[in-house]
Amino acid sequence: VSHGFFDVKVAAEDFAFNRERTRLYLGIRVVEGPRYSVSRIDVEVDGPGVFPMSVLREQIHVAPQTRCDGTKLEEDRLRLQRLYADNAYIDARVKLNPSVAFDRNEVAVIFEITEGEEFYVEAIEFRGNEDSRDIVLRRELTIFPGEKFKYSEIADSQSNLYRTGYFGEVRPIPEPGSTPGQKNLIFDVKEVVTGRFLFGVGISSGQGVLGNVA
Repeated sequence: VSHGFFDVKVAAEDFAFNRERTRLYLGIRVVEGPRYSVSRIDVEVDGPGVFPMSVLREQIHVAPQTRCDGTKLEEDRLRLQRLYADNAYIDARVKLNPSVAFDRNEVAVIFEITEGEEFYVEAIEFRGNEDSRDIVLRRELTIFPGEKFKYSEIADSQSNLYRTGYFGEVRPIPEPGSTPGQKNLIFDVKEVVTGRFLFGVGISSGQGVLGNVA
């Protein structure tokens, strides 16, 4: 179905056990049917209209009168989602709503966008950094309090924190701020072992007391 075969039929047929009844032989019949095409693409916006319709349509690479491909449509949906997230509309939601015309083997694709509100960063905090100091981690950030809540800057900051080698996991989490239009950015981290100190002592009848430090 994700590739436009909306009439596909799949049925299990001709199953049988071997003589010892330890194996089951199963036949599966697939009747694909016709592959549907995209009849039209519409964009519906619920909100103030942050971007011109021409900018929104630039993010959509699937064209009318082409074969329906669910993977490519999902890529278009994510491009629209990132466009809003990278411009501080992090609560924006993009929903893919296909309308299938079975009598014509066609699909009308509708991208439904709920824009939400623009957000700014009120504060940035770290959680889980028991050994790493905040001041060291803040040097790796490319987003700062007072700036727009941008997806690309958060992703760059996340990558920089990973590159320090201090963390096995870095999760950015937006949380409500103290006033409307603001959110706090939390980096939830899990530290990894970055060094070890080993000390050992032993006694030998021939050499006396032995020790080692690593």
